[in-house]
Amino acid sequence: MGCKVLDLLPLTNKPDITMFIGESNYLSNFYESPMEFLGIKYRNAESAFQAQKEADYNKRKRFS
Repeated sequence: MGCKVLDLLPLTNKPDITMFIGESNYLSNFYESPMEFLGIKYRNAESAFQAQKEADYNKRKRFS
Protein backbone atom coordinates (compact mmCIF):
# COMPACT_ATOMS: atom_id res chain seq x y z
CA MET A 1 0.00 0.00 0.00
CA GLY A 2 3.00 2.33 -0.05
CA CYS A 3 4.89 3.85 2.81
CA LYS A 4 4.17 6.88 4.90
CA VAL A 5 6.67 9.73 5.13
CA LEU A 6 7.09 9.13 8.86
CA ASP A 7 8.14 5.56 8.16
CA LEU A 8 11.13 6.90 6.21
CA LEU A 9 12.40 9.26 8.90
CA PRO A 10 15.05 7.93 11.27
CA LEU A 11 14.07 7.78 14.92
CA THR A 12 16.24 9.72 17.33
CA ASN A 13 16.41 10.04 21.06
CA LYS A 14 16.92 13.79 20.90
CA PRO A 15 14.36 15.92 22.75
CA ASP A 16 12.07 18.30 20.89
CA ILE A 17 13.38 21.83 20.45
CA THR A 18 11.02 24.10 22.36
CA MET A 19 13.29 27.11 22.94
CA PHE A 20 16.30 28.54 21.12
CA ILE A 21 18.72 28.33 24.05
CA GLY A 22 21.70 26.16 24.83
CA GLU A 23 22.55 23.66 22.11
CA SER A 24 19.88 25.01 19.74
CA ASN A 25 20.56 28.75 20.18
CA TYR A 26 21.94 28.95 16.63
CA LEU A 27 18.38 28.51 15.34
CA SER A 28 17.29 31.87 16.74
CA ASN A 29 17.08 34.97 14.53
CA PHE A 30 18.85 36.77 17.38
CA TYR A 31 21.90 34.46 17.23
CA GLU A 32 25.01 36.57 16.70
CA SER A 33 25.83 35.77 13.10
CA PRO A 34 27.06 38.84 11.23
CA MET A 35 25.63 39.33 7.76
CA GLU A 36 25.54 41.96 5.07
CA PHE A 37 22.42 42.79 3.10
CA LEU A 38 22.12 45.54 0.48
CA GLY A 39 25.40 47.07 1.62
CA ILE A 40 24.59 47.26 5.34
CA LYS A 41 26.23 44.94 7.88
CA TYR A 42 23.94 43.53 10.60
CA ARG A 43 24.71 41.62 13.81
CA ASN A 44 22.04 38.98 13.20
CA ALA A 45 19.16 37.95 10.94
CA GLU A 46 16.55 39.64 13.13
CA SER A 47 18.23 43.05 12.78
CA ALA A 48 18.39 42.65 9.01
CA PHE A 49 14.74 41.59 8.89
CA GLN A 50 13.50 44.49 11.02
CA ALA A 51 15.55 47.01 9.04
CA GLN A 52 13.74 46.06 5.84
CA LYS A 53 10.52 47.44 7.29
CA GLU A 54 12.07 50.89 6.99
CA ALA A 55 11.68 52.43 3.52
CA ASP A 56 14.51 54.94 3.95
CA TYR A 57 17.91 53.31 3.32
CA ASN A 58 19.69 55.63 5.79
CA LYS A 59 17.22 54.78 8.55
CA ARG A 60 17.93 51.07 8.01
CA LYS A 61 21.47 51.71 9.19
CA ARG A 62 20.12 52.20 12.74
CA PHE A 63 19.67 48.43 12.90
CA SER A 64 23.30 47.69 12.05
